[in-house]
Amino acid sequence: MARRPGDAARIRIVGGRRRGAPLNKTRFPPLGLAGGKPGSRARFVVRLGTRQEFEAKASARVEMKAGERFLLQSAGGGGYGDPRRRDPAAACE
Repeated sequence: MARRPGDAARIRIVGGRRRGAPLNKTRFPPLGLAGGKPGSRARFVVRLGTRQEFEAKASARVEMKAGERFLLQSAGGGGYGDPRRRDPAAACE
């Protein structure tokens, strides 16, 4: 089952800069409650869309050049309750 990610921002660097990602929950996703599944973990992806693309640690400081892109994706919250006991139509809302 696919997990819904948190909010994301794709950012293009205008001038050369050193970037870091002040993210939590990059190693362990948020837990679900009452039988709910865990959410998705946060991600910091550098040089998005290139052969040099990689996922950096949240505490990493990465030198980036003008025109390079990166992705900051926050963690998606964990679910509540067993999804098998939920009305499938309600999950689409």
